[in-house]
Amino acid sequence: MRGLHGVLHRLAGSAGTFGLPALGEACRAIELQLDDLLHCTNGRPAARPCAAAA
Repeated sequence: MRGLHGVLHRLAGSAGTFGLPALGEACRAIELQLDDLLHCTNGRPAARPCAAAA
């Protein structure tokens, strides 16, 4: 899942360069959700409140 997180992060950052801002926004939204999941399931505190814990 960390690999997917990295791909989404890079795609979110570069999508605008290719004139695809909606793709970048979608990737960023998924990246943030995956970030929360990774932090919540590893027993580390998340930078944001864990959505999975709510």
